[in-house]
Amino acid sequence: MYALFFQFHIPVAGREKMAVEVFNDAMMTFGKWAAEGLCHEPLAFISNRGGGVILLPGDHEAKLWELIHTDEFYEMVTKARLTDPKLDWQLMAPATELMPKWAEVVMQTLP
Repeated sequence: MYALFFQFHIPVAGREKMAVEVFNDAMMTFGKWAAEGLCHEPLAFISNRGGGVILLPGDHEAKLWELIHTDEFYEMVTKARLTDPKLDWQLMAPATELMPKWAEVVMQTLP
């Protein structure tokens, strides 16, 4: 399983309403993509200190990779960054897949 990981923060002062609209639009878009079989349903978490994360799991890295190269994704992230300039997103891979490769490189590189 792979996932798109989004970390969001407290919105810029004066843009709170826009932040709520952008969040709701993003969740609707993610839900639509899930219904189309491109990913699983999104998981959103809010921190007790403000901000939070959204995980968008998917079975196939290629499908998630395709999603992040769509105009719809670019527009969504651009709007979100107008409310949260620190918004971060990443395509995450399973640690069980990448950790052995990382460990092999480390063991070959370090004394």
